[in-house]
Amino acid sequence: MMKKLLTLFLALAASVAPLFAQSGTCGTNLTWTLDTKTGTLTISGTGAMTDYTSSYPPNTPSWSSYNESIKTVIIEDGVTSIGNSAFSWCISLTSITIPNSVISFGSYVFYDCRSLTSILVDSENPNYCDIDGVLFNKNKTTLIQYPAGKSATSYTIPNSVTSIGNDAFDGCSSLTSITIPTSVTYIGSYAFGYCYSLTSISIPNSVTSIGYNAFSYCGNLTSVTVDSENPYYCDIDGVLFNKNKTTLIRYPEGKSATSYIIPNSVTSVGYDAFYNCSSLTSVTIPNSVTSIKWGAFSECRSLTSVTIPNGVTSIEGYAFSECSSLTSVTIPNSVTTIGKQAFKGCRSLTSVTIPNSVTSIGDMAFEDCTGLTSITCEAVAPPTLGNNVFGGVDKSIPLYVPAQSIDLYKAAEQWKDFTNILPITSSTPATFTITFLNYDGSELQSSEVEAGTMPQYNGTEPTKPADAQYTYTFAGWDKEIAVVTADATYTATFEAIAVGGGATGGIGLFSVSATQKVTFSQGNLQYRASDNTWRFANEQYDVISWEQNKQLSQTCNQWIDLFKFASSGYNGFYPWADNTYNSSEDITNTNYDWGVYNPIVNGGNKAGMWRTLTISEWTYLFNERKNANSLFGVACVNGINGLIILPDEFDVSTCSINTSHSGYTNNILTIEQWKAFETNGAIFLPANGHIPLGNQGNLDGFYWLYIKK
Repeated sequence: MMKKLLTLFLALAASVAPLFAQSGTCGTNLTWTLDTKTGTLTISGTGAMTDYTSSYPPNTPSWSSYNESIKTVIIEDGVTSIGNSAFSWCISLTSITIPNSVISFGSYVFYDCRSLTSILVDSENPNYCDIDGVLFNKNKTTLIQYPAGKSATSYTIPNSVTSIGNDAFDGCSSLTSITIPTSVTYIGSYAFGYCYSLTSISIPNSVTSIGYNAFSYCGNLTSVTVDSENPYYCDIDGVLFNKNKTTLIRYPEGKSATSYIIPNSVTSVGYDAFYNCSSLTSVTIPNSVTSIKWGAFSECRSLTSVTIPNGVTSIEGYAFSECSSLTSVTIPNSVTTIGKQAFKGCRSLTSVTIPNSVTSIGDMAFEDCTGLTSITCEAVAPPTLGNNVFGGVDKSIPLYVPAQSIDLYKAAEQWKDFTNILPITSSTPATFTITFLNYDGSELQSSEVEAGTMPQYNGTEPTKPADAQYTYTFAGWDKEIAVVTADATYTATFEAIAVGGGATGGIGLFSVSATQKVTFSQGNLQYRASDNTWRFANEQYDVISWEQNKQLSQTCNQWIDLFKFASSGYNGFYPWADNTYNSSEDITNTNYDWGVYNPIVNGGNKAGMWRTLTISEWTYLFNERKNANSLFGVACVNGINGLIILPDEFDVSTCSINTSHSGYTNNILTIEQWKAFETNGAIFLPANGHIPLGNQGNLDGFYWLYIKK
């Protein structure tokens, strides 16, 4: 009997042991051991540590089940990197030793290491060092990590520092003041996140860029002041703005005021700008505001009502999520999209009216709005819905819709789940304003048109005066005229014909398929994050330096021209966002169309106008169109390397190129020489490259074009 019990015990021990392993691997040639008596974790071997992508299994370190027991980490010589999230949630960790062999640190390495008091670095390490247990790069220009468990209440950043890294002071709950020297130019994302005791902070005039959510979760922060000489930022009564006060970046969480009036200069309420401002019961948003960004008022749990101004076209994701005291919201007719979880958890909201302009509503936008007693949707065509838009909402409440659309709602996904769909009471048929504009925005015709009918333009043919370079002929409207379901505007477009131009009239036509011809924009697309502005470069050969492109961040005040495909800003997909869509084939979704979703200040902002070529279209352009191989060649224009592409019908008697496909010196052109090509419809694509940018991944430059209808 004893033998059987012993056998059973050994079997159980063998099966349980792997769940509570005291050793394991953490890289191809790395192992770890944990002394459970002392709480010392030792990592040894050679090479790089595994990058971990989550705080939860299966993407966590195999020592994570001991996180609360680990007190000390010793990394032995031979380890070359510390992986992402390696020691996240090691809440008892007090110290770590970094050997001279470590040459790189991942992200979130010390997240929520709330007891960590020192990060010690071997003095021979070529890349890193520490000062009193605070981690820096070797030359002390970047402050990487201030240990969250330090007990000091104040800290002065050394004058050598130019950059405060992402999450650098994350969770430093003892600090009540931090002094930033005038040497600092960059403050990283979440740099001061969860600094609960921090009451105020001053930004010197040297700072040129502040990352995303730099001051988030600072519950006692009452003021962010900015030196009046700073050229990029300013503050009004401790509220952080960009310099020209068009973007409200951060309203401090710790302010005690119950109401706030946003200044009339503001056009954009920034990302998480009022996040968790629990004292505010009302915020007045002026008519100047056209953009309410992701999470702008999220978790403002005392906010009771909000009126969104008429210029806003999109309510971005999480904009008012968990505003649990919100009883009413006014959504204007200008809004076309409501983002994911925009009003999730607004449990005091009793009714909501979705205007006729809304065409799409994102995932879980009204989930857990359990107080709703009625919903009115004025759209004639049921807006398309993401996943679980009305999850948790009583489906027996009245859903009021246009009388002529009841059957459409009863057949539409998710809308049909409501069992009490009723007509909106109205004594007259629904009508909408249909406006026709000329190229310069002047009104050609505006009238009220009954829903469900086809609008007609009854005016004279639009015209555009000739200039020194071009004459113009009317080419139709910017989008196809459609049956009326909402207010709509149509803008005249024109075909430009060059005065005395070549075979293509100075506007080159390029075949990208057997049936499709396009023309290219005047220059590559460029972006400035600080005010979310897009533009085209003035010339085909204009490029931005790689060094400037590397400054990509949410608040960067410089122009860039390298970013991923489909980063127009729809649903949070911005050039600086980690979640940027990455397929150069899928260009059919109008939400990724810059001309629909974001104005290009010198590009017309017309639906279906601007996009990049797909892979198959590039292939056709270079390999399959008639005489393809003789219609492009590498070149150097005005000192910029790139590629000249000639239109389908190019007059070679006016100018010609060496069509060699290698060696930029085969075609060296001055600006004057290039203009002869440009007049005849040629384009030049600068070789602005493909570069890795850390967390942003590999970013590519794309070129932008007008789709000929």
